[in-house]
Amino acid sequence: MDIFVERFDGEYALCRLNDKEKNLIKLPLRELPQGTRELSVITLKSNGTMFLNQYAKELRMEKIAKNLKCK
Repeated sequence: MDIFVERFDGEYALCRLNDKEKNLIKLPLRELPQGTRELSVITLKSNGTMFLNQYAKELRMEKIAKNLKCK
């Protein structure tokens, strides 16, 4: 599952889930992979490990840019 880091709020990251409802969750920064920044995409594996996913971030940014051009 991919998690999109929207912004930081103190010691937490507000993250958008890649589910049907696009739920927003709050995760402690200390539990996120080193190097996590706003707009990062984190992939959560079934065994509970997380890693920064640069490819997924690039795809998401392209999609956002495309949507902004259409409006």
